[in-house]
Amino acid sequence: MLETLATVTLLLAADPTQQPPPQAQPRCRPHQELKEGLRKQYGEVLAMVGIVEGGKQLVEIYASGETKTWSAVLVLQNGQACMVSSGKGWIMEMPPPGTPA
Repeated sequence: MLETLATVTLLLAADPTQQPPPQAQPRCRPHQELKEGLRKQYGEVLAMVGIVEGGKQLVEIYASGETKTWSAVLVLQNGQACMVSSGKGWIMEMPPPGTPA
């Protein structure tokens, strides 16, 4: 799980002036539409949320315990959401209560 968060953080910390190749461009659409599509197509639901430094964007991780798939979504202030990464092999491990982060 920490590797996933580190990957998302690295993606978001990349130099915004550098444009990725066209095939790597994030797929963006209205937030509700993207969220509903992940649920319908992959059975993924919201598993984690993080505020991007500066508080103007969110990173959401959607996952499915059944399909073991996950998707990382960047939510923008304008209501658009962009898929930044996805994969298979999702495992959710929660630390025991009282364990320091």
